Amino acid sequence: MPQAVIDTWGIIWAYFENNTEFIRSYTTDFEEYRGPDQIAIHIGVRG
Repeated sequence: MPQAVIDTWGIIWAYFENNTEFIRSYTTDFEEYRGPDQIAIHIGVRG
């Protein structure tokens, strides 16, 4: 699971580097662990 989270953050960083549709606000990014095998990553974006 830890490697999956690290890999997912890499995908998120690459997405925002190459996509200008959404711009990160860097104010409310967090990981929500919903169980031993499930996680949600929340990313703050500018409105």
